[in-house]
Amino acid sequence: MLEVVFNESAAGSLKCGIGTGIDLGGVTAIAILHEDGHPATEEELEAARKKQLAELEARGRQNRAEAIPLDGSPADILIFSAAFSVGELADDCPDCLGEKRLAALHLLTDCYPADAVDAASEMLAHARKNCETLLRRVRQGESIRVWCSSSPDEQCGLRWLAAQLVSAKLTPAVTLVTLPAFEERRDGVVVSRTSFGEIAPEEWGR
Repeated sequence: MLEVVFNESAAGSLKCGIGTGIDLGGVTAIAILHEDGHPATEEELEAARKKQLAELEARGRQNRAEAIPLDGSPADILIFSAAFSVGELADDCPDCLGEKRLAALHLLTDCYPADAVDAASEMLAHARKNCETLLRRVRQGESIRVWCSSSPDEQCGLRWLAAQLVSAKLTPAVTLVTLPAFEERRDGVVVSRTSFGEIAPEEWGR
């Protein structure tokens, strides 16, 4: 089954959460603020760091233990990070990944340093390659699972994907997984996410 996502963060997280899964660990920051403004001692910082690390490791073990396995392989993940909510979806290319899409991507990446690689061209080339892969593997009989939230990029990406399948006269089995508007954690805290890019690796199976 092909796994389709529409942003880099979702793809990275899903690659870690699918199949055998990978424990990436994590990062954290510690701040100690005294009322009188004096700086924290090395001993205070070290004690806080150890406590934070122990809590994070315990939470990670619990999350992994409660995770629902998600079958598949990272090789099945196709990412279309082409900012489909920016600019026109219609384009001069059959797959709508032509000059107009490139111009839309340049709107988002022109703030990059002048000597940086052409990120817009790389994003477009990656999307074109994945589109070719998707159509080829669907013709070979594979099904598709699309991960789509209510975010503009993912909603527009879903419609772009549907248009590609219609244009190619392909009718694969498609499963659409939507992101809940909110969920309640075990500790009673209600969490609302804006896209699948905010999902942790161990959460995909659920």
